[in-house]
Amino acid sequence: MDNPTLGIYVVAAIIPLFLFFRSLFGSSSLRSIPTVGGPSAPLLSYIGSYRFLHHARAMLQEGYDKYKGGMFKIPLPDRWIVVVTGSRLVDDLQKFPDDHVSFLEAAADLTHINHIFGDEAHHNPLHLTVIRQQLTRQLVTLFPDVRDEISTAFQELIPAKENEWTPINATSVIRQIVARASNRVFVGVPLCRDPGYLDLTVNFAVDVGKARTVLTLSPFFLKS
Repeated sequence: MDNPTLGIYVVAAIIPLFLFFRSLFGSSSLRSIPTVGGPSAPLLSYIGSYRFLHHARAMLQEGYDKYKGGMFKIPLPDRWIVVVTGSRLVDDLQKFPDDHVSFLEAAADLTHINHIFGDEAHHNPLHLTVIRQQLTRQLVTLFPDVRDEISTAFQELIPAKENEWTPINATSVIRQIVARASNRVFVGVPLCRDPGYLDLTVNFAVDVGKARTVLTLSPFFLKS
């Protein structure tokens, strides 16, 4: 296609059509589940997904009050979340084997881990073994170091002034404190306080969040 502007218009026209037909001819079992938060019609479900972004707790409470003991669904930009309520349905859900209902697979799907980190991180999560075993066993030993790093970070990043307010950028300061405390465990001093290293780790976490947002808003055929 020689004209790049025309290509952009074509893609912009195809995406809404794709979303429309995917909603229209989606799973019949999913369509039978009542919707909370707005209409479930094609494209109009995005109203509910936007509302869920700002009023998630209220929507969950609304669904629970209306369909207690049953099921309801809530729209996200790229999928539906089905919520089950009542002890009977929860017990039925617990009886499913892991190859049918998996928390780890659901979490990986929601966070788009295979697109952001690759299939290896998804199917061979070595970090989980390290966290559950080696790290968990050493928490008592590591706690004094973490406490020291948090205290030092507060003194450096939020310097107290007697009888004066200290203006800070809360988001930036919190990110720095969390990065320093966690990396005190993984890499120790002085690297956990190195500005270049901290900038790398903090921005990596921010970029992962941005990537997930972009992938969530992207149709499936662009992610495959």
